Amino acid sequence: MIVINTKRKNSNHNYSKDAVAGITTFNLKGYAKIREFYVPKYNVKLSKPDLRDVVYWNPNIVPYDKGKTMVDFRNADSSGTYSVVIEGITVDGRIGRNLFRYVVQ
Repeated sequence: MIVINTKRKNSNHNYSKDAVAGITTFNLKGYAKIREFYVPKYNVKLSKPDLRDVVYWNPNIVPYDKGKTMVDFRNADSSGTYSVVIEGITVDGRIGRNLFRYVVQ
């Protein structure tokens, strides 16, 4: 089980020093900076096959209609089963995750 406390009643108390049996406490250092994900230029003929492991990654997808949105991406040149993992957090702190697979022949 993971418990994340983000608000404290007493801002001067260091809760990380409270000893509780069976609980390990640590302070997170923060989030990683957003990195740019490489997307090939699809209108250019590539000299080598596109064998990327990750074909699409975007940390800034914002739903537009009742939680729905659309993304466009190209598959790599490898056939097989691809996994799609969608993870996110709402503006009010709710988290969501979904996983699905599709086959490219």
